[in-house]
Amino acid sequence: MSRPCVALIADPTSPEGCREYLARAVELLTGAPPRRLDSRCFAAGGAGRAALEGGRLRLRVPDEDVDVVPDVVVLYEIPPERRGELAGFQRLLARSGVAPFAGSPQAWRSATEKDRTLACFARDGVAHMETVVLSGPARQEAVAA
Repeated sequence: MSRPCVALIADPTSPEGCREYLARAVELLTGAPPRRLDSRCFAAGGAGRAALEGGRLRLRVPDEDVDVVPDVVVLYEIPPERRGELAGFQRLLARSGVAPFAGSPQAWRSATEKDRTLACFARDGVAHMETVVLSGPARQEAVAA
């Protein structure tokens, strides 16, 4: 049995710091390291190309001599301010049939906009601590919170 090809797509400028752990986890689980790709390549205007070919997702980054047909895509560690640039790529992932470990644009929006997160928690009965959500607050409002 062959090992699955896992594409780990992350933003190397993110300060989150979990992509190394994810890469190690993929290797431990599959026996092979993931193909690491820079998410910025697949953002609007990026150098990468993602397409469906013969019912499979193909990821190409010509400048880096990358051409991969993944079985699984892990799209993670994307800074909130860059997530919108990947919406088109995420829509293609949803249509591709590849096993994605990535949120939809709506899921990312809910995770980023805390008022939406709280609304989802309340809707689904998820207990959480009292939270103050500030959306573009004035200086005084932020200090008071």
